[in-house]
Amino acid sequence: WALGQNEIYRVWAVCDVENAASARVMEKVGMHREGVLKRWLIHPNIAKKPRDCYCYAVSKYSHSN
Repeated sequence: WALGQNEIYRVWAVCDVENAASARVMEKVGMHREGVLKRWLIHPNIAKKPRDCYCYAVSKYSHSN
């Protein structure tokens, strides 16, 4: 839905590096893993310190400027 909006060109999300289920969901919807964000997010139910997260994104490309 988001990429169907004229003013939105990129959608991104993160998940904990140990959350394989969330990573699979993002890949299934066409998102691509772009890298690891070191010590990016605190997951209070897992740890009190920031944890590494995978960054996933999908974007639309326009050939006209």
